[in-house]
Amino acid sequence: EAPCVVERDGLFHLFYINGPGMFHAISDTHTRWLGTTGRYLVGPFVAAEVFEWRGRWWVTSTRKEVARTDDRRRGISNHSTEADERRNLQGMFLGEIVWQEDFPTVRLPTDVSSAHE
Repeated sequence: EAPCVVERDGLFHLFYINGPGMFHAISDTHTRWLGTTGRYLVGPFVAAEVFEWRGRWWVTSTRKEVARTDDRRRGISNHSTEADERRNLQGMFLGEIVWQEDFPTVRLPTDVSSAHE
């Protein structure tokens, strides 16, 4: 679901959704990916897109999986009713990607206003 390829520092980064969330893989070409070798789960994101804007990297996602994860931490695990699902679909998630070499981690933006300058 929602595959997204970005180029950064001469490498191609594939982000895609599968099962529990968004996965990441790296290649030296945008046309060949080595299956699941080297892939890992970035986070519980759904319908995510990754992009660079004004020198900073971002990921957008629906809040559905983020809300479900928060609920599980609070001991709420029932998502069987329409009302439960409706609550989880409200809003979007915006996270900032912080790169450690070729490894992206996602955090809440520390200062989104500086990105608007």
